[in-house]
Amino acid sequence: MRTDVGGEVASTLSEFYAAMYSQCLLASRDASISLMEETIRNIRTVRDAWKQAASSEDARNTLPREQQTPAERMQLARPTSLAIVPEEPTALTHRWSA
Repeated sequence: MRTDVGGEVASTLSEFYAAMYSQCLLASRDASISLMEETIRNIRTVRDAWKQAASSEDARNTLPREQQTPAERMQLARPTSLAIVPEEPTALTHRWSA
């Protein structure tokens, strides 16, 4: 996790992931099904929060540029719609017309 970009949130998530890794090791060492299931529940909770955040249009538009994927940066750079207004046909009126 890049704490220089994500600050306290990145630091907290890094600690959470390290704790979950440790729990996985302990559950494996002790052959503890209940500890492994608890670890899986915790990870799924965070995964679901990430999914919800990723699906939010507001969240995607407020991410700092450093945290956006190249595809997200391209999407935000494009105009959402192009309004082309047809002009009324007019006669050529410049000085070189025949």
